[in-house]
Amino acid sequence: MNFCAVKELPVIFICENNQYAQFTSREQTTSIEDLSQRGAGYGIPSSRIDGNNLLEVAGASTEAVDRARSGLGPTFIVADTYRIGGHYIGDAQVYRSKEEVDEQQQRRDPILLLEALLKSTGFADDASIESERTAAQVLINTAVAFAEVSDLPDPSEAMRYVFTEVDEELQ
Repeated sequence: MNFCAVKELPVIFICENNQYAQFTSREQTTSIEDLSQRGAGYGIPSSRIDGNNLLEVAGASTEAVDRARSGLGPTFIVADTYRIGGHYIGDAQVYRSKEEVDEQQQRRDPILLLEALLKSTGFADDASIESERTAAQVLINTAVAFAEVSDLPDPSEAMRYVFTEVDEELQ
């Protein structure tokens, strides 16, 4: 972050604050609540947004992209969200209660929040939302079916596009 600030590079840093570091809540490991304050130490404009609110994410992202494209240097965005699943498959999640997870999922699900916004502003109704859900499920099912019948990738291609290809003459 410091290097990007010094060089005024067009970089957008996004911290997805899901409230947990592996098995420990942010409240137990961080001395400040608003992690966007960390950008001030580098002189980077920073913001804290509700990462589950599509309009806030789009707004903050648009501002950061405009800053970068205008040559005004980096931006730091902290998107507060919640990690619904465990840290890994099979995580017993003994560090938090099922009630906490259920409450967060019901209260902060970004899809449900967007649906409620669209309905409250008259941009959608239950029928149009159900139609979009059905269309999305068809796309997912089609993609899964395609993946299941497709050949496995060639193992020799596994590292392709991972690193920059270097022209042998330049080495």
